[in-house]
Amino acid sequence: MKKNVLSVVFGLFVCASVFCSCATTSGYKGKAVIRGIVLDEKNNPVAGCLVRTDGLVSAYSDSNGMFSLNTIAAGNHTFNISCQGYGNSSLEYSIEDKTKLVCVQVNSLGALLNEIEDSLGCNDVEKAKSLFAAINPKDKKLSEVMFVESLIFYKDGNIAAAKKIFKRMNVKNKAASWYVTYSRELEGN
Repeated sequence: MKKNVLSVVFGLFVCASVFCSCATTSGYKGKAVIRGIVLDEKNNPVAGCLVRTDGLVSAYSDSNGMFSLNTIAAGNHTFNISCQGYGNSSLEYSIEDKTKLVCVQVNSLGALLNEIEDSLGCNDVEKAKSLFAAINPKDKKLSEVMFVESLIFYKDGNIAAAKKIFKRMNVKNKAASWYVTYSRELEGN
């Protein structure tokens, strides 16, 4: 009987401790561990993404898209995610507990370029510029990315910049209809 009473008292003490610690998480002042996954627009895991918080702590996503950031101080943080072949992302998070689980989505370069081209088709040059800024700098040397950048300058009325970028492109098939058409368009201005 004494053992049962002690077990009940100990159980109540543990429950009260857990309740109190959960009730006061908003005042958490310690360090946290952030665990998460990086997914593409089709919810496939993305490996090799650099996940960084406030430029201080960083980690790369593994082959399953998983990452872990240790010793993150409590409070508000900006998480920046960059990976070659995908658009860069940033997210705001508030760390109020010892562990935080996050899911980060990045758009593939192809999806991002399609969205930029759609914006240009609707004459929304500002949106296209904003989307283009999310492209990883390493990808900005690719011909298809340079072509879209040239289109942005063209639609924005900066023909000289559009021509300059277009001439730097490394296009293997200069007889392709899109290349010939755009080249003639630029030369006509």
